[in-house]
Amino acid sequence: MKLVRGEAGGAVWFSSKPFTLNFAACGRVRGPITQGQLEHALTGLGKRHPLLAVKAVPGPGAGQDFFTDEDVPPIPLQLVDRVSDDDWVREAQRDIQIPSKYLSEPMIRCIWVRGGDISDLILICDHMIADGRSAIFALRDLLALLADPSLEMEPLLVGPLNELIPQDVADRLKAMPSAPAPAPVPAPDAEDDAEDDAEEPKSDEEYTRDHAGPVHIETFDLNAAETSALIARCKTERVTVQSALCAAFLRPFAERQLDQPIRHAEIPVDLRPRLARPVGDAYGCMIGLTLIEVDCTVGRDLWDVARDASVALATMNWDELFATPLVMLALIGHFPNRPWTIDYDVSISNLGRIDIPAEYGALRLESIFAPIFPATGPEHRILGVSTFAGQMRFTFSTRHPNAGAMAHRGLELLRGMLV
Repeated sequence: MKLVRGEAGGAVWFSSKPFTLNFAACGRVRGPITQGQLEHALTGLGKRHPLLAVKAVPGPGAGQDFFTDEDVPPIPLQLVDRVSDDDWVREAQRDIQIPSKYLSEPMIRCIWVRGGDISDLILICDHMIADGRSAIFALRDLLALLADPSLEMEPLLVGPLNELIPQDVADRLKAMPSAPAPAPVPAPDAEDDAEDDAEEPKSDEEYTRDHAGPVHIETFDLNAAETSALIARCKTERVTVQSALCAAFLRPFAERQLDQPIRHAEIPVDLRPRLARPVGDAYGCMIGLTLIEVDCTVGRDLWDVARDASVALATMNWDELFATPLVMLALIGHFPNRPWTIDYDVSISNLGRIDIPAEYGALRLESIFAPIFPATGPEHRILGVSTFAGQMRFTFSTRHPNAGAMAHRGLELLRGMLV
C-alpha cells in the first residue's frame, strides 16, 4: 500500500527534528491478558486502522512523500511491571517525550503496565495522524481484539482532512489572503512578545535549549456524584460543561494577575460533525483549534464567567477551524496570511462523554485518562479531560515546576461551582 498525502510530508520533515507530536491515552483494564494476546491484538489493530501500520518515505520531489506498509515492523510493545496505581503516569510522561521514528516504525506504540488482575494499557499516538477521539477508537478496538483473537474487523481508512471538508468551506479558504509557507516550527512560548515573533525561527538546538526540562503530568478527578452534579448544574445554568471548565481553570490566572482579568483558553474542536461525508470511527487528525477570551475578574460569579465562555464558543469561526497547516498547503500551496501561533493561559482538551463499552469478554475497562499531551515549554499548560463510566478525569501537563498549583486551584473552584 502506498499513500501519498500531506501527513507523510509532515512526518518526513519531523523525522529530522528533536520535536515530538506524541500524546497518550490510558485505559485501566481488569482481567487476564497475555503478551501473545496483546501482540496479536496490536497486529489486528494495524489492519483495522491502516494508518497505524505504515512508515513515511521521502518522495522524489515536493509533495510526493508517502506512507507505505512495506517492510514496517510490528507496533512496538513495551512491558512494565505494575507496582502501584500511579506507575502508568510515570511511563506516559516519559514516553510521550520520545519522538516517533517516522521513517522506520509505525506512528503508534503501546505500553503494557501489567499487574495481576489489573493492567494499564497506554497508547502513545502521533498527533500528525491522530487526535484524542481517534485514540479512544483505537483503545476500544484493541480491547475488542484482545477479547476475541479470531475477530476480523473491517479496515477503516479515510482521506486527509482537506479532502473531507465541505466544498463551500474549501472555496472560502482558498480565497483567504495567503503568504509563502514558512518552515514549520513549534509554537512559541506564551511569554514571547511581538518582537520575538518577528525574529528568525529558532534552530533545533535553540528550541531544545529553550524547552529543556521534563514534562510533568498530574492526574485528578471528580467522583461520580460530583460529575453528575456538574452536568446537572450546567444544564440548569444553560451552559456547556466545556464553558464551566473554562471558567474554573482560567480564574486562577486572573487571581495571580489581578490587573489582567481577561484570560485566554485554547480549545481543540472536533470537526467530524461538519465534514462533507461521515468518517465513522476512522483513525485520523480531524480537529481545529480556536482561542477564546473570557472576563475572569476576581469576585465575579463563575457561572456568569461560564456563560461568557459559552457565548464565545458558540460564535467561533468554523472556517478558521478548518484552516490547519496541512489543509491550507493542500488547498492553496501556502499558509494563510495570519499567525498560526497564539498565546493562551491553558489549553483545555475535553473529549466529553466517551461512549464505548466497558465490557470486552473477560475484560472490563474501568477508567480512561485521555488525552495526555506533552507541554512544549515552561508557560505551556494543557488540561486533558474525559468522562467515562460517569466519572470525569483530568490530566494536567506542564514543564513549569510550580504550575500544578494552578490546576489544583482550578479543580477547587470547579467543585465550588457545584455548591
